Amino acid sequence: MKKIKLLLLSGFLGAGKTTLMLSAANHLRSKGLNVACVTNDQGQQLVDSKMVQHKQFPILEINGGCFCCRFEDLTDEINQIISENEPDVIIAEAVGSCTDIVATVIKPLKAFHGNRLQLAPLTVVVDPRRLGEMYQQTTNFAEEITYVFRKQLEEAQCLVLNKVDLMEEDDIAYLRKQLNKDFTGIPCVTLSAIKDDGASNWLNQVLHVSNSVDKSLIIDYDIYAQGEAKLGWLNTSMELYGNIKDAQSLVNTIMLELIKRFKEIDAEIAHLKLWAEDEKRSIKLSAVRNLDIPIFFDIHSNNWDSNKLELLINARINAETDHLKQIVEDTIHLVHKEFNLEVIIKEFDCFKPSRPVPTYRMA
Repeated sequence: MKKIKLLLLSGFLGAGKTTLMLSAANHLRSKGLNVACVTNDQGQQLVDSKMVQHKQFPILEINGGCFCCRFEDLTDEINQIISENEPDVIIAEAVGSCTDIVATVIKPLKAFHGNRLQLAPLTVVVDPRRLGEMYQQTTNFAEEITYVFRKQLEEAQCLVLNKVDLMEEDDIAYLRKQLNKDFTGIPCVTLSAIKDDGASNWLNQVLHVSNSVDKSLIIDYDIYAQGEAKLGWLNTSMELYGNIKDAQSLVNTIMLELIKRFKEIDAEIAHLKLWAEDEKRSIKLSAVRNLDIPIFFDIHSNNWDSNKLELLINARINAETDHLKQIVEDTIHLVHKEFNLEVIIKEFDCFKPSRPVPTYRMA
């Protein structure tokens, strides 16, 4: 039986896992390979899944918990995607607040499904600015959150230092030197997924290598659970009706308003994503810190007028859920009032992740 190659991506919220997944999938497709994708989140209504669908790759979602806690769902979805699409490669990205993947996902997959899947080394994607803040001890995140970030790095079998286009070469060289020092023997690839620059180098590093790990992470699940619980999680979808003269400008206004309000209450952004679409176009905006200028995906050069717009907001913020909920609701009200738009909320979910309880943990 032919084995399907499974590439697992880990890494903190906002590291660029979805962008790397799509860049790699495009590269593999250009080589004639069939590729399928799996996304993962604590909730539903995912911007990431919209991005994958937009690029026309087969996709399945694991919602309501991380891969480790929804292991049977993960294997069911993998079997389904193999049956329906016969992929050569599956790329699966774990939720950004998750760690301990070797013991709770990779080892069980090898034990129970090794006859069908060939697992690549676990790749951990890293935002260099976030990493620099950790090394310089200037992060605004709670210590329990940085604990999760460090644990993700510790179990990496391949490190990807993404977004190198956002920093000076000397700073990237320093961070790479520190990673090589702290994680001796672990390959480190530098790239810019958003610019489609370097994904092939990562694939060359992992695609033809089997996962041979036998060491599980040493981790305190109490601190891990506290770190996840420090993050407020919000997913909402809505429809906007009215005379929208420039949808791109409208969505940017919403994003900037959210960033401003989070900054005002010192609520650190882990990842804030917006997706807007109508029958003609779509766009994604992303920010991963309070000082960010939103990054646009698929910018439109001319005005994008519309009378009906679907909008998704995914927010992962170091804040209490009541504050997070209020800020998003106030921003939606601002859209209604200042742009004279009718707003119909379809889904609105705001919560803190529950304690991780893996289906399996193989030490």
